[in-house]
Amino acid sequence: MIALWMFTGKICWRSKEMINYDKKVKTTQINLYSCEHPVLTDPQYGNLFLEELVEFISMNKIPEEIIGSKNPVTFQFNPGFVEKQEHGVTGIITLYESHCAFHSWPELDGFLCVVISSCKDYDVAATARWIAEKVNAKGYKFKFLDF
Repeated sequence: MIALWMFTGKICWRSKEMINYDKKVKTTQINLYSCEHPVLTDPQYGNLFLEELVEFISMNKIPEEIIGSKNPVTFQFNPGFVEKQEHGVTGIITLYESHCAFHSWPELDGFLCVVISSCKDYDVAATARWIAEKVNAKGYKFKFLDF
């Protein structure tokens, strides 16, 4: 069976061997505590983090020429009314299998939340450990948000 995606009028084909479409989407939220890593405050590190995460879970980023915009996309918040405080970063990467996103709150003792949504299976526990090591988290937990 062949699956078909359409983005900005372009067509991209993927074979069923790559993704098991018979399973429902698995969304995992990974909360990481007391992180010490530039991903919390620097959008460039956020982009690199998302690229490395996608590689670790063996998924596939949709090329920018198909989407028609940057992929991944990160943004640093700056409310403007708090001076000399590090502000968090949010980022998302669009995948053929769905997406990965993160949100950081350095002001909340280095809190990082990573969400992975996918129709493809991956090792959630190994992924959570990998992220925790990557961002030097002192603790983490994950939960499933099934649809």
